[in-house]
Amino acid sequence: MSGAMVRISGLGINYGSFAAVRGLDLELGRGKILALLGPSGCGKTTTLRAIAGFEPPSEGEIEIDGEKVVGESVFVPPEKRRVGVVFQDYALFPHLTVERNIAFGLSGDKKGNRVSEIISLARLDGLGSRMPHELSGGQQQRVALARALAPEPSVILLDEPFSNLDAALRAEVRRDMKRILIDAGATSIFVTHDQDEALSLADEVAVMLDGRIVQSAPPEELYHSPATKEIASFVGDANFLSGVSENGSARCALGEIPVGTSPSGEVEVMVRPESLRLENDDHGEARILDREFYGHDQLVRLALDSKEEMIARLGSGHTFDAGDRVSVRITGEAVAFPIKTADSALE
Repeated sequence: MSGAMVRISGLGINYGSFAAVRGLDLELGRGKILALLGPSGCGKTTTLRAIAGFEPPSEGEIEIDGEKVVGESVFVPPEKRRVGVVFQDYALFPHLTVERNIAFGLSGDKKGNRVSEIISLARLDGLGSRMPHELSGGQQQRVALARALAPEPSVILLDEPFSNLDAALRAEVRRDMKRILIDAGATSIFVTHDQDEALSLADEVAVMLDGRIVQSAPPEELYHSPATKEIASFVGDANFLSGVSENGSARCALGEIPVGTSPSGEVEVMVRPESLRLENDDHGEARILDREFYGHDQLVRLALDSKEEMIARLGSGHTFDAGDRVSVRITGEAVAFPIKTADSALE
């Protein structure tokens, strides 16, 4: 079976005169993982709560698996929406074992078989008799996910699922969660403010700013072809150079740079740090300011002769010292954003 599992049209959520969510449209395919990415206060958790049924919208429609759960004269209560929720603090029952936590809400003759199946899926074998306080943070999260998956919901909703984990554990737990969701064939929406989480885990990333989704796209497209400068800055490190665009290229401090279908005129050219290549050159157009070495890579900050500063992400084998002169080369195509003038702002 194919098609959209979640459809949202014109969703609005108001608190008095404050619009927390405004005119939000969203569609998510069956079996896909979507990240709602945005800064604190942008409305992403409020949107998640509206899908779950915890937050009544002021306007708009929500469909889950072809059934309208929010709309004109329609409001299906949370317990009837076939939605599983993994809360930020996991909300495990401290007095119940892993097995009993997962079994909570299940009924019928197949209850035991389903618990065993989910324990295996979530890589919790041998932990069924443990209490939550006897588990690591990553194990507790897998129990919370297993409990949400057990009733076979249409959609899994996860609110900042990695926020309670140490930084060292997050990458490993992200991989575990993605594998579990894929193996379960689950349609999932998770909320995060962390760009790395969104880009590495999701099939599609929807960027929310000020209560609206400003761009929704696969991670690669979002990162390499952001719709605006604001989005470009939010989804990763970015350099911006002043330039003039014409016929698919832009003239800037680094010469002519391909920028695709950018409109002609004054622009800001976005270049990702990993697209820069540096070479020691006494007559180069830039000077090294400093560098941050991380082992697997390094960030090198440099100043162009135009006084514009940039950062380059290089492999750990490159060695530069503060004060070195370097030549700068860009690999691939950059993105140009038109500079809004006072006249264009009035149009």
